[in-house]
Amino acid sequence: MFDYANFSKNIKFYRQELGYSQEMFAEKIGIAYKYLSEIERGISKPSISTVINILNGFHLTLEEYLSKNLKNETISKNIEIQKILFYVDSLNLTEYQKNFLLDIVNIINEGRH
Repeated sequence: MFDYANFSKNIKFYRQELGYSQEMFAEKIGIAYKYLSEIERGISKPSISTVINILNGFHLTLEEYLSKNLKNETISKNIEIQKILFYVDSLNLTEYQKNFLLDIVNIINEGRH
């Protein structure tokens, strides 16, 4: 069973660590900021498609998120990489340039394990 309470806490923490307001992050993932607020406060339980959309906003798949939680790892462990990914997303780069930078980030990340 999906732990919505933990998900709510994680996404709020993660969003704040990345420096996004609710309005900014909600706009990035295409939902109303009031709905994001309700999700973060545990008032609303998002559909699985909304959960996936939120995780995609953090450059995570559902599988990655669940495996991190099963291992009792906090989502904050990859914040440095996520900050880089958000920065890359904000640049006006070609797909080739973005992929090149993301390849570098992946190489760095693999070296940390």
